[in-house]
Amino acid sequence: MFRKNPSMHNAAACCTIVCYFLLIFSWSTGISAGFTKRVPLTLATSVLNMLTAVFLALMIAIFHRKIISVNQDTKCGGSNQLLQIICQNRVVKYGYSLGMCWLGFLFTFLNSICWYHISACDKEINH
Repeated sequence: MFRKNPSMHNAAACCTIVCYFLLIFSWSTGISAGFTKRVPLTLATSVLNMLTAVFLALMIAIFHRKIISVNQDTKCGGSNQLLQIICQNRVVKYGYSLGMCWLGFLFTFLNSICWYHISACDKEINH
């Protein structure tokens, strides 16, 4: 019925996996930075959060492209009501994913700025 684009699905899955690993490493360095009070660990946490934000931005681009491709599909503009409902459901699903990616991006970006500020404050205190 619909032509699937496996490369976009694979790219979204890869970005998701990379984001999970980066967040796990970020949390572990953040926890160790909290216990040891070491400046390089807080800076590393900031960098890991920034990388997570970059991959979330890639996922935003992927889901935005998916929504555009569904809207431009010739089968979605036809008179078949079932196909129109399927298209609307796909747009809602991708839109939800797009919204979650935006929230994740904003949260991790602000989180990385906070961690960078913490590392700058730690440098001032230690010197």
